[in-house]
Amino acid sequence: MSGQTCLCEPVQRISPDGQEPTGQSLNVEAQCDPAGGDGPLETAWISEGLVARTQDVWGRYLQREVNRDEAIEMLVNVKRIAMVFYQAGQEGARR
Repeated sequence: MSGQTCLCEPVQRISPDGQEPTGQSLNVEAQCDPAGGDGPLETAWISEGLVARTQDVWGRYLQREVNRDEAIEMLVNVKRIAMVFYQAGQEGARR
């Protein structure tokens, strides 16, 4: 992993001029303040067992060793995309 993983909540940006078939391009990115954030509290939900399981599953799939930082980055990314889907569902339910 190059650099430190940003653990901030993602910000969803939709571009109406995107190349997606829906006519909108979804760009999800974290807005990080290197000096801010909640640090370890944002990864408190990640247990050592979950990290080990992630390393095992993805290591077998990628056919290489997955280090601890990579596994944590994968888990944080899964949380981010899940939050995007959840937020989109909430917005859709309000319409």
